Amino acid sequence: MNRANPNGPQQVVQQGVSAAQIRPTDITIRRSLDSFIPELELYRKLVDAEKRIDILTARKFSDVTEVFNKFPRKKELLRIFVYNIAENQPWQQKEGEALSGEPSWTLRIEGRLVNEKDVNDATRRKFSTLVTGIAIDLLPQEEKKPLAGDSQPGVSQQDPQQPLQPQQPQQPLQPQQPQQTQQPQPSQQPQQPPSKDNIIEWHEQQDPKAKQAEFDGLDIKRNGAKNLKAKITIQPKEYPIYLQTSSELRSLIGVAETTQHDAVYAIWQYIQLNNLQAVDDKRVINCDESLSQLFGVPRFNFKDIIALLSKHLTPNKPISIEYEIRVDRASTLGDVVIDVEVPVEDIAEQELLREESKKLVTEHDEAIKELSTKIVLGVQGLHNSHRKYQFYDKLSQDPATFLKSFTESHSKLLKILSGDEGYNEEDVRRSTFYTDDLLAENIDVLLKTNRL
Repeated sequence: MNRANPNGPQQVVQQGVSAAQIRPTDITIRRSLDSFIPELELYRKLVDAEKRIDILTARKFSDVTEVFNKFPRKKELLRIFVYNIAENQPWQQKEGEALSGEPSWTLRIEGRLVNEKDVNDATRRKFSTLVTGIAIDLLPQEEKKPLAGDSQPGVSQQDPQQPLQPQQPQQPLQPQQPQQTQQPQPSQQPQQPPSKDNIIEWHEQQDPKAKQAEFDGLDIKRNGAKNLKAKITIQPKEYPIYLQTSSELRSLIGVAETTQHDAVYAIWQYIQLNNLQAVDDKRVINCDESLSQLFGVPRFNFKDIIALLSKHLTPNKPISIEYEIRVDRASTLGDVVIDVEVPVEDIAEQELLREESKKLVTEHDEAIKELSTKIVLGVQGLHNSHRKYQFYDKLSQDPATFLKSFTESHSKLLKILSGDEGYNEEDVRRSTFYTDDLLAENIDVLLKTNRL
């Protein structure tokens, strides 16, 4: 004999579920069951503890990931070469041949990491990714004014004629010669303000969406047949940016180099350790003798700590090179070589640490998934048992009235499921339609048939 299902439509989980598939209602037990199962309060405490653990785990995993992405794992040696080549110089002209173009020189600034990676390796870091800026200032060559009695520029190079120089004692007889040397001064163009063409700068692209131009060397080519001095400034890339501490700050926090964030944190720890916060306003700091000597104030608001620390933190100086461009040599490669330690991300180590941290979070996923499935099935079974209990309890109290009400309710459900005959859409939207004891079943059916 077929018996009506007292539980109404019910979806039972038969397969494993993940944490993302579990709805809050799947693990929630109604308060009406507390009188039957007193231990349900312990279950609710476990659910709350699980939520707190999930939040803490997600936050810690995010912190670990941020640390891996922020801090470099090692330092490598960056070798920087500064040299120039000369072309079509007069001394390079062969007899009987004309120069192919104007005399010129090419200045090159090149950098490579000293490691075992091949030059053609796609993962090799380029020089431009290790610096944030390069500036070259071509200094105009000042012509020296000849003093009274000085030999002409070409005479000093003619060694056989040097015995003619004993005429120099007659210099006191020519007091007006210095004024004559000032006459060609208007033609001395190098003393004019430096042209923009004499300053060459390259800066790292700040827009993260823009395509970065990576290179191993920077070339500057100019026409010229004379040696030229240049000042080259290179700013290595640092992340995070480290700053030099003053002697006063160094004596307090104990480090000669730190980041702005770490310096603020060290001062905050010092304040907490010595209980320097004002009682009436925790934002106000009462300086002790050390802080008063450091900042020069008896008290300050903690929001001003950045401004106060800025006097004691100075950025690291960039690499500065005084270089002379030589056109009397074909190449100066190897004359100027500088080694600098730069922070480089150890990609292999970072990936290993990420995998290890991921294992700590996910290695028990299968066991958690299995337990979650059992909990959901247990909660659903508990609800089903409670509905059965309610059904048979009401049936035992007044069988005739209950069966009549039950039959009328299922007749309405049958009309809803079979079609619109004898069914008024407007009535079902009113509260008077839901008058029977199986209100939850009617609502469940309407939701599943998209009637509500």
